Formats: sequence, structure tokens, C-alpha cells
Amino acid sequence: MYLNTMNKFIFLILIIGSLTRKSECGTLDSIKKIASLFVDIARFSKDYVNFQSEQVSDSTPRENQKYDFVIVGAGSAGSVLASRLTENPNVTVLLIEAGGYENYLHDVPLLALGAGFFPFSHWGYQTERSDDYCTSNVNHHCKLPMGKGLGGSSAVNLMIATRGHRENYNEWAKITNDSIWSYNNMLPYFKKMERFNAPLVPNIDSNLHGFEGPVDIVNYDFSSILMKTFVEAGVELGLPPVDFNGRSPNGFSYMQTNHRNGKRLTSNSAYLNPAKDRKNLFVTLHSRVNKVLIDPNTKTAYGVEFEKSSSLFSAKTITAMATKEVILSAGPLGSPKILMLSGIGPAEHLQELNIDLIQNAPVGKNLMDHAGYISMRYKVDQDIGFGLQEIFNLSNNYLLGYLENGTGPISSNSLCEGIAFLNIDNPHDEDSVPDVEILLAILSKKEFYFLPILIQPKSRGQVLLKSSNPKDDPVVVPNYFSEKDDVRVAVKAANMVLKVMKTNAFKKYNPTLHAPTGARCNKIERFSNDFWECAYRTRTISFWHHSGTCSMGSVVDSKLKVKGVRKLRVIDASVMPKIPYAHTNIPTMAIAEAAADFIKKTYNTF
Repeated sequence: MYLNTMNKFIFLILIIGSLTRKSECGTLDSIKKIASLFVDIARFSKDYVNFQSEQVSDSTPRENQKYDFVIVGAGSAGSVLASRLTENPNVTVLLIEAGGYENYLHDVPLLALGAGFFPFSHWGYQTERSDDYCTSNVNHHCKLPMGKGLGGSSAVNLMIATRGHRENYNEWAKITNDSIWSYNNMLPYFKKMERFNAPLVPNIDSNLHGFEGPVDIVNYDFSSILMKTFVEAGVELGLPPVDFNGRSPNGFSYMQTNHRNGKRLTSNSAYLNPAKDRKNLFVTLHSRVNKVLIDPNTKTAYGVEFEKSSSLFSAKTITAMATKEVILSAGPLGSPKILMLSGIGPAEHLQELNIDLIQNAPVGKNLMDHAGYISMRYKVDQDIGFGLQEIFNLSNNYLLGYLENGTGPISSNSLCEGIAFLNIDNPHDEDSVPDVEILLAILSKKEFYFLPILIQPKSRGQVLLKSSNPKDDPVVVPNYFSEKDDVRVAVKAANMVLKVMKTNAFKKYNPTLHAPTGARCNKIERFSNDFWECAYRTRTISFWHHSGTCSMGSVVDSKLKVKGVRKLRVIDASVMPKIPYAHTNIPTMAIAEAAADFIKKTYNTF
């Protein structure tokens, strides 16, 4: 309750700050606006109370209390599973979440970037030190703000709704030798979850979209003038806008995003909120799972041990029992950590930490992520966006418009206005599988960024345990740019941005490129291939699309059961055998939709 109260307080401080501008105070017009604003503050307060009342209730299980299913993690996958499995009133589910309630401020699209760094809403993970990436950061650590709380990373991401390329899923089907993961068999789950309403998207094929699901996929109703410029530049280059969730993603396109009525739409708000009154759904918050309980003789999972925090200084250890299955949906960093703490993982690594081995498995291996360069910054000589000063200036009515109608720049995430997918070697082949994504981000009135991102990396990392103490963070070693071809593709992506900036669409703004990298790159010829490689390694950004650490085919089977252990599954992005060429939130939710169906079928609970 304290944190929720603080959210409201912070938001009101922003409002009050907008009233203190000298140019606004004392005029009749400003008095009218202030009076109107206080009416809207009252409306905001009512909306805030409604937001709180829509949340699931927090509960504390009795020691050894039994449930049919115990799900660990209420993120993009866990929320979907808990909702779908409890559609049968005879099935009981305990959903265990280490964080707390969804944060109201996180649902304001303009504040999307800050959501990922609010200290109570993410795990605070970072990579191990490296001299090959993130070298401009303190101690060469990359920050990994993975979501913590109801909605998980869907509550702190940039709300970009992408499925990936159809070949992603066909490849999964080949790897697992199970057609359930083919594109044709996954498409019904994408459609099942989707409520599609994106009028800016051209050539929509209604056979590829759903229109009645719980997850809204929409265009922002507000964008800067640069969004249109971005699409026009793509047309000049022969890369016109497409429905990147349709047949092919290749092109410079308007953003599709998961939000509703000007607010972020998380897996919590889409799936758990509608299920909050079900008597068979139990949720325990602020509950960190220590390990899965597994009978060492039969190798059968029968429950979990977790710590429930009642305050910053008090926690209680509780055991919860699962009569059917334990399901780990703790994410691509959390799920391998819990498996290893439970005795499932690389034998040598667990033995070094004096953890009793239950099952030798390559848990934590095959770590994949999308990485890019964060500082490809352009300055222009005319206004192309909005600064916070303008947004919270009463005379512009942006704040009032958002409080009243959920419209205007506050309802839009300027950090991702435009998006392009392309195969860097064959950009004009619409059937080619993309390996590069370019994002357009606007951070001020006269400044914007391009973010070139690798989306088909060959580099692989790993997740390890720091110790046998569940309170310790996992050791994350992503090995960005360790494969030469990743460097080659990244450099070509940066050069593609330079090509975009030479189009007539962008030249009219007289853009000037600033690409800060630090002293390490200053002696290299600027904008040469070596310079761009240095830039990527210096100003690296992770897009927090970690996956693969409990892969299908190695750690789990095609039905996501942990190999060698009964009654235990992993269902989240960690099971992806190869990272999709997309942001991972929507694919993760689709995996959970599919998994819910085959779990129901297993237990005849349709």
C-alpha cells in the first residue's frame, strides 16, 4: 500500500510542478485551467482507486497447503497460465510472485523507460564485467532490469507488440520434432490472445489476426512528425510499411503496441484482473521461491519452498504442495536459477556449490539476447518532438488531455515511435528472414535516436549460480558480439541508419550525427567499420530479450516438461530453442497459451 500511495504522490508532484511556472500563475486563463486540473486530479484519484480494486488479492498459503498446480512467476507467461488453467472451477492454482502489485505509473506510456528502472519493479540484475561490451558503464556491467511484480517484464518493457517471423516457429518445430510449435499451429494462439485494432497498418490480412482476445494490439493515437518521416524514408529506400505481425515483417513501419485507453496493457491487466474473483485462483505476493521440492528417489516434483515477506525486515518460509504439477515461469534468468538451486543443472557446477544433484542438464546454457548500440543520436534545427517542460505546461493542455481522455503525448511512448525489420544482406527480399531491427526514439524537441539492434545473434552466453544462497543474484554472462558475424551484421546495421539519414525525408531537418563512444574509440576513424564495432562494444544496450536458458530439446521436451523429472515444467522465454526475430513478450504469452491447452488436455480439464 505504501508504494502504491507513493506512485500517486509522485504523479501529483508532477502535476503541481506544472502549476508553478511563473508564466502560468496569476492569469484568468491559468486560474480556469488550474480549476479544471483539480477536477481532473479528482478523476485521476477515482481512476487510481479503480486500478487498485481491479488487482488480484494477496494471500498467504498455509504450511503444506495443496493445490493442483503451483506456478512460480506472475509475468508474461505465468499470468496467462494461471488465468487459463483456472477457467475450470475444479482446478486450483497457486500463483507465486516475488514482487508486488502492478505500478500505476508504469502504465503511463510516456514513462516507459523509467518503468524499467524503478527500484521496486525489477530485479536489479546486471551482467558480469566484460571488456568486450558495455565498457562505458560503471565496472563494464550491462543493466538488466527484468520485471518483478504482477505482469513481470510486461509491466516494465517498451510495449512493442511483435510476433517474429513465421520461420522462427517452423524452426522450433524442426528442433523439437513437434509440429505444435510450427507457425501454422502457433497462429491460432496468437489470434486467440489478440484484440487487433491498428488502423495505420497497411494491407491487413484478417486471417492472420484475432479481434476478440484479451490483449489489445493497437497503434498509438499520438506520434511526433518524425514518425511519418521514418515511414517516408523507408518508402524512398524501397522498404515501405508492412504489417510486421502479418506475412512478412520486413519494412519501415508504424508501431504496433499493447496498450488500452492510453495506458500500458500488461499480462496482469489482460489475464489476471479478469480472473481475480475466481475462488480457485490463489496469489501470494512478495514471495521468493527458494527451490522446487523433488523426491530424489522418484525424481518427482511435489511442491516448492518460498519466503513470504511481510515487511522489509520480516519473512516466513512456507512450503506449498502441488498434486499435479509445479510450473516455473520465473523468466529466462529466474527459471534456470531455481532449477539449479533445486539440483537440476550442470553436474560439475552444482557439485562445486555443494548442491545435491537431481538431474544433470545444460540448464543456463544457450543464453540469447538482442543487443544494440544506444547512442546513435541526431540533432536537428527544428522542433520534431516534445520535452517534459512542454508536456507538463498547462497552456498546451497535454496533461489535461491525458487525465481526461488518455490522449496526447503522455499516452505515447516516444522511445519507440518507428520500427524497421530487415535482412541486412537482402533488405529488399520480402521473404528473407530479418536479422536487424532499427528503432526510432525521440527524447527531446530537437533530438532523436536510432537504435540498431541484432535480432538474429549467433553469440551465446550462460546463466550460473553465484552460490547456493537463493538470495544471491544469478551470474549472467551474455557474450555479446563474441561471434564475428554478429559484428559484421551490427556494423552494416549502423551503416543502414546512415543511409536512412541521406533520404530526402530526413535531409529536410538538417540532421547532425553525434555518436558518443568514449575515449576508447576516439583514435579510430569516425564512422568507419572499426569505429562502429567499437561503438557497439562501448555503448551496448541489452533489450532484455533473454531466452534459451531452459531450451526445448535440451532441458525440456516439446511439451515443456523438464527432462528426467516428473511433474515439473518450465513455461516462459527460457524454453525458446532459438530467439525469435522479435521482442519476446508476445511470443512468450503465445507459448503460455499453447502450453495451457496441452496441460488441460493432459488432465482432461477442458
